[in-house]
Amino acid sequence: HEYPDVIIVSSVLQYTENPIYHIQQLCSFKCKYIIIDRTPICESLESDLLTIQNVPEDIYNASYPCWIFAEHKLISSFINYDMKSSFISTIDKSIRTNNKIVKFMGYILELNE
Repeated sequence: HEYPDVIIVSSVLQYTENPIYHIQQLCSFKCKYIIIDRTPICESLESDLLTIQNVPEDIYNASYPCWIFAEHKLISSFINYDMKSSFISTIDKSIRTNNKIVKFMGYILELNE
């Protein structure tokens, strides 16, 4: 089997029912790099927080379940990967929920062989 050198996951993990399962699947490919982008992170959370995202009515009327991740927990879920870089998404603005600041972050992870 041939696997990609890079997997890009942008604004996806927070909408999956079981993000850890999908992270485990990504890690199983053992590609050299995984790039995560536009992912809601709260540094002060001890565990992930499941919320409801309401789409502004001028876009369309909808709501979705959405995870906000505890940064340390998310990064440690990428077994056999080291974080090489982190960055704040330039597309999404920070938000406040439950009196906590949520930033949309990106990470470059490299396989630890």
